Amino acid sequence: MRYNSEYPNADVVKELLAKMGMTSRQISKMVFDSKTHRDIVGEIEKKKNMQCRNLIRLCNILDIPLDYLFVSKDDKKESPSVIGNNNVVNSSYVNHDITSLRAENKALKLVIQEKDARLIDLKKTNEDLGKRLDYVLRINHDEKSPLK
Repeated sequence: MRYNSEYPNADVVKELLAKMGMTSRQISKMVFDSKTHRDIVGEIEKKKNMQCRNLIRLCNILDIPLDYLFVSKDDKKESPSVIGNNNVVNSSYVNHDITSLRAENKALKLVIQEKDARLIDLKKTNEDLGKRLDYVLRINHDEKSPLK
């Protein structure tokens, strides 16, 4: 998926602020600091090229993913978002949340550790059998030797 815009959409922020019952001034004080004269919505509309850290602060305050700011009002469903109802977009399994996938990953790592330990044990056993075979062959060779 591709983004349709290179600049954040101020309409999305305005809509979210209206839903939350906040003003542009209140959110600006939260993003910058309490003594600021800056207006975050005005900067999004006019400056276009904002600092990433300010956009990230805004998203953290509004509790939205960053890509949500780059989608038009009519095109929200086309967002290339990775976040959504605890689904992993690149997975064929639906409704697998991240915690269950992490638990599965941890279990698979434990299986790999067990396999590695088993391989080390098999290598030791193989070396031991090789030494025993060498010993038997040497004894057998010594018994057949004409010098005896």
